[in-house]
Amino acid sequence: MANWFNGDITPPQGDRESFYYEGSGENDSLLIFKIEWQDETPNQEQFNSLMDESITALDNWIAERF
Repeated sequence: MANWFNGDITPPQGDRESFYYEGSGENDSLLIFKIEWQDETPNQEQFNSLMDESITALDNWIAERF
């Protein structure tokens, strides 16, 4: 489970339970935060892959509504 926010965001510093994606402009930023793993915490490579998939899914979801 996680929360997300988009828009003008100050990226977190060194927080493993969050992921910041800068996007193409200040209002295109996405922050996934307060990540709670239901299973084993992924290694760094798995985490990066999962965050890439999550950013794509959120970006598509937002784009469908505009």
